[in-house]
Amino acid sequence: MKRLLSIATIVGITLGMSSLALADNYTENISVNGQGLASCSPACVGPYATMTVQTTGSNTATITFNAVNNGTYDYLIGDDSQALALNVNASNFTVSATSSNSLGGFTTPTWGYSYASQAFDSLGYFNFALDETPGGTFKDASTQIILQLTDNSGTWGSASAVLTDLGTFEHQYDVGIHVFPCLDSSCSASSNIPSSYDAGASAVPEPSSILLLGTGLLGLAFMLRKLCA
Repeated sequence: MKRLLSIATIVGITLGMSSLALADNYTENISVNGQGLASCSPACVGPYATMTVQTTGSNTATITFNAVNNGTYDYLIGDDSQALALNVNASNFTVSATSSNSLGGFTTPTWGYSYASQAFDSLGYFNFALDETPGGTFKDASTQIILQLTDNSGTWGSASAVLTDLGTFEHQYDVGIHVFPCLDSSCSASSNIPSSYDAGASAVPEPSSILLLGTGLLGLAFMLRKLCA
């Protein structure tokens, strides 16, 4: 029995540690006011979107953006050029994107990908931008955008390693989005929204759900050990 309990303990530790690289995830709120959001009336109160980063392999990850409805506004993600930008922690990587919108009358944009370092309005510089081509409008804004990332130059040890804010003045944020604030009471594809505004975030990862699973198994092994002592 003691040997079985020891094995259970080792399994718990192994799952808690090795799964970090293969199925690690965290969620952060995109709530930093960028250019324009402070001028909303009524006030545009964040978070404006959530971003979940999940590693699916040693060098692959999925990033899911979900726009937020705060009761006053439907916040939609999009722009006439750059919908969002990332600072990806890799020297060579590729991205593919899909998006959807739960509001009627909206269309699916055509995506372009820019891998060069570039400014994203008031939020500083990023090494990747998701562009709406040939030029999106409010009707192309999305409630959800999903990105598939592949690191062609190395591996990511955890979900929190996929993006980086670099810690410099020019690169203060790991993610930036363009937000259309659309009044919840009358939001439709025909709403008169003149432009989108900036919002950003610097990662504060939550604990990995997979790590918590490993911790739970450790706790179970400890309880079994006490019961069998």
